Amino acid sequence: MGDLSPMAPIRSVDLRGKLDSDQITGSSQSQPHSPSGVISQVASGAALAGSLGASSWIEIDQAALAHNLNYLKQLVGPQVKLAVVAKSNAYGCGLVPIAQLCQHNINVAYLCVFSVAEDLTVRAQGFTKPILVLGFHGWDPVALARALQQQIDLTVYDVAQLEQLQVLAQQLGQRARLQIKVDTGLARLGFTPAVVRELYLTAQFQRQFPHLQITGIYTHLAISEQPDAPFSQHQLTQLSALVAAAKAQNYDLGLVHAAGSACAFLTNAANFDLVRLGGMTYGLSKFPNPNLKFILRWCTRVIQLKQLPAQVAVGYGQTFVTTRPTRLAVVPVGYTDGYDRRLSNRGQVLVNGVLAPVVGRVAMNMLTIDVTAVPEVAVGTVVTLLGATAGITPADWSAAAGSYIYETTVQLNPNIPRLLS
Repeated sequence: MGDLSPMAPIRSVDLRGKLDSDQITGSSQSQPHSPSGVISQVASGAALAGSLGASSWIEIDQAALAHNLNYLKQLVGPQVKLAVVAKSNAYGCGLVPIAQLCQHNINVAYLCVFSVAEDLTVRAQGFTKPILVLGFHGWDPVALARALQQQIDLTVYDVAQLEQLQVLAQQLGQRARLQIKVDTGLARLGFTPAVVRELYLTAQFQRQFPHLQITGIYTHLAISEQPDAPFSQHQLTQLSALVAAAKAQNYDLGLVHAAGSACAFLTNAANFDLVRLGGMTYGLSKFPNPNLKFILRWCTRVIQLKQLPAQVAVGYGQTFVTTRPTRLAVVPVGYTDGYDRRLSNRGQVLVNGVLAPVVGRVAMNMLTIDVTAVPEVAVGTVVTLLGATAGITPADWSAAAGSYIYETTVQLNPNIPRLLS
């Protein structure tokens, strides 16, 4: 499909495998020149991925995403805005497709990304709602100027950023939109509350930085899974005190926010004006929640079948030895694609509705599965690696691999085609 930059027009393949100009869009913020993409309204993911020459494909369930957003909006209430966190390629689901779906979802007020590069990618694909860059502004002043021109909210956490943005905004003849990050205890990005009082809550700030517009102030909880814990309450109290002090002096700090997915799920006390929804948007949850639907399904196909006798070692290191006559299937997916190597001899996949164990070591580009108990397997049979079915869920992966649940999707290679289903 050629070398694609984030700002370049992106070609697509229609449902019959023919190139057109607007059915596929896609990009990867971590590999902006890679040909990752999303295909709209897919009838057959396997056939379409094959037409792209892909060894596997990822299907994004639009109805499941809409369901999750409806549920989460009801959870936080009508007065609180929803911001979908789409950093890290939208938790592996695909930055551009998720942004496109959020553009048309009435529940979504903001999109949050980590970097200016991600922001420019989604703006180039027609996303018009407000965007907040949570972290990295980038090293390129030209890209940063484009972000200002596109009315992006930039997180600020250092005085040097204020000075740079003041100069840049003045040159452009406009005001830069900024959200203040307050470090109330995570010890990561952010001004201390004392610095916020000294720097922002004074008339001197407005005189020194006339081209800067404050559109929000926020913090990040250190133990968001425990919003009622004393330390969480300490953090929220610090943020609330700053907001109260600003109001007392008639300074408008814009949107106030602190809660992420876990916090919003557990309490409404930290919602303020907006909640930042990450994992739960995609059906990933640190807590059992039957109201959420996992939106991602990762599939591939069998490329070879082998009939092995007992006492045959399989794969690198000979970590698995057959104990009976075994039918083995090889699939063209490995840890380079994001299939965790720690799932060697531990993982399962779904074949023809039956769970089949991964046997031997997961290699860079291939893994082997025992399909002895699976009926009607042939070369070309679809294999589901990750999905909503019990045995291959993100929770199952993380339990088997000893990993964090978000790792299961974030590590999926951005070059894998993302298909809307």
